[in-house]
Amino acid sequence: MAKRIGRAWILGLWVACHLTLIGQEAAEPKKLPDPGIRLTARTTPLPTEVKRQGPAYRFIFLGDVHFDAPPEVYHANFKIADEKQMATRKKEFKRNMEMWKDRLPRLLKAAAGTLTPETAFVIQAGDLVQGDCGSEAVHETMVRDALAVMKKTFGTVPFLTTTGNHDIRGEGAAAAYRRVITAWHSAELKQQISSTNFYFMKDNDLYIFIDFNNLDKAMVREAFATHGDARYKFVFSHGCLMSADVKNYAWRLFSKPESYKEMIPLFMKNEAMVFSGHIHKLAMMDFATDEGRVTELVCNSVWNNPNQKELAIIGDKPEDYGKRMRDTYKVPAGIAFQDAVRGALREYTFASGAGFFTIDVSNEGVKATYYGGDSSTPSREFTLR
Repeated sequence: MAKRIGRAWILGLWVACHLTLIGQEAAEPKKLPDPGIRLTARTTPLPTEVKRQGPAYRFIFLGDVHFDAPPEVYHANFKIADEKQMATRKKEFKRNMEMWKDRLPRLLKAAAGTLTPETAFVIQAGDLVQGDCGSEAVHETMVRDALAVMKKTFGTVPFLTTTGNHDIRGEGAAAAYRRVITAWHSAELKQQISSTNFYFMKDNDLYIFIDFNNLDKAMVREAFATHGDARYKFVFSHGCLMSADVKNYAWRLFSKPESYKEMIPLFMKNEAMVFSGHIHKLAMMDFATDEGRVTELVCNSVWNNPNQKELAIIGDKPEDYGKRMRDTYKVPAGIAFQDAVRGALREYTFASGAGFFTIDVSNEGVKATYYGGDSSTPSREFTLR
């Protein structure tokens, strides 16, 4: 009997010690990697007046649209050996076909309904097309067909786009897309555009377009240095600058530490407004430090089910930023990056929904108005400046 009690006591002690160690591990997670950057909250008031004066105007901002048609039109010769990836592609083809049968044309028509005589551009955030065509010639046809739809919808208002990953996906796709789109932008802007990385001035406002598949940091530095006194500085990239609260957090603009340690402070110093897509979600993130400010607006126009016409809020305050990363995805590098920049986050909205924005620019500021699906009634407004 004594032996049994002794063994039970030893076993109980071992279990208690083991559970204590497990509790310590839970309370003290493995040390997170050094993100290489840390932003702190601004202690000085934000500027209330713009540096330069300029005219008032509007532009329309669209997210990803993945232009497509029934699979036999663009994907008849597309094949990849990996069966799992091929199955994923087929699901995307089906999704796109259903969207473009009805919902996407209605969304574009609603966006066109917000055109005014002062509308300067329609700007789309990349993944204009689905890609996966199987040949350079078919990919070129797909891009040209997508641009023709945009021109038919928006008329004489210049249509501009930044390069997404789908835009250059497939055999010969990159060459076809870049050849077509540089000629298109040259014609729309009435000036020579020879790259998918470019910038131009609209009156006193700077517009920078970045190909996040093929970064040109020198171009970005040049644009900011040459037009440091611009009234507003608008940047367009398929992937966002700061990390969105998604699993693949690093698939963004300047995702490598050696790049973002240089470029994020540069964007902050120039008080850039960054417009992107890619994550198929809506997001607004406003970061401000004593060194400057970056405001990000992410749009999704992939209206893949009718319910997405209604905006479903996932997070609506700075404390919500990174919650999904911490609680669901648990990627250490993602947690570390988002923890390192959250201190400078002033405003935050993250939501599911498909729609478009009108962006109204004036000396009084920059206002973004969101419309869900094909609605003619706005459902959300954001003050970017």
